[in-house]
Amino acid sequence: MPDENGARRRPSRLICLLLLIPLVLTRATEAASPAGPCLSLRPLVDVGRTDVLGDYAEVGAVCDFGQWSVQVGARYTDITHATWPVAKLSYETALDASWRLLVAASARERVGDYEANRFPEVTLQWKPPVPEGALSPQLDISAGWLQSVQFGTQALRTGAVATIASPTFRMGMVSAGASLQAGDYAYGTGQNSSFYVAELDAGFRFSDTVGLEFAYVTQQGFGTSPLVFDFVNLERILITQLHLGIGPDQQLTLTTTFFVPAQAPPATPLIPSPAAVTVRDASIIYERPSQQWSVGVGWHQSDNSVFLIATLR
Repeated sequence: MPDENGARRRPSRLICLLLLIPLVLTRATEAASPAGPCLSLRPLVDVGRTDVLGDYAEVGAVCDFGQWSVQVGARYTDITHATWPVAKLSYETALDASWRLLVAASARERVGDYEANRFPEVTLQWKPPVPEGALSPQLDISAGWLQSVQFGTQALRTGAVATIASPTFRMGMVSAGASLQAGDYAYGTGQNSSFYVAELDAGFRFSDTVGLEFAYVTQQGFGTSPLVFDFVNLERILITQLHLGIGPDQQLTLTTTFFVPAQAPPATPLIPSPAAVTVRDASIIYERPSQQWSVGVGWHQSDNSVFLIATLR
């Protein structure tokens, strides 16, 4: 929110959350050992930006015990200029080699650009074991009561999402793959929505420390939904990532996302017209893969803003 001089004020709650990040990072290795009833206790940090929430910063912890997992923490968001408690309770068990049962209940869970509450949601997942080099299918059938925090709408939702992924093709320094996902949801309000997401991936490994990856994604949603986070916008994006190894277990990742507006027709249904491609956002991130944490900065084209990125899982 701008002050009387037009400058943007940053609430002290956000500053306090950001100051907690170095402390949580230094405690990461300590949290790897069992504590109390937790078989594992892991700190969690998630800092970034979305078009809806604006800048956000979350700190918390995840406790795993058997088939149960509990996540608790607090998240600041620009859209509310306040810090709210967040929580998620989940249960997962294997029914056999192909089927799994998942149950989740949450408060202010981040779902893409939005926050959602689950009261709860039950998912039956089918993912059969496949031989190496074969297509990998997955089917998620779910039912639950969900609420959009930002819009206050809620509904009973039932649906299914099917995914099929190709095996990764490798030849020398080159790798490639593809996936297709399609889903359909029905709501207690009588509304219905569906979507598809298709992705093509390619990678080039120039050496043990240098790699370049491309991902082209095209997606579209149909119908109407009372839950805004279910609707998939018509988008075609190209994501490039340059990975640079700068030391033992240290990596720099430079990511650029290019956006093709929906009103600019592509040369083909899947391949965009080069003249229509524009930069949507970019980031540079320092990672420690074995310790599962990263920190960096990003740039968002729509409002020409620079923001902090940090994760710890």
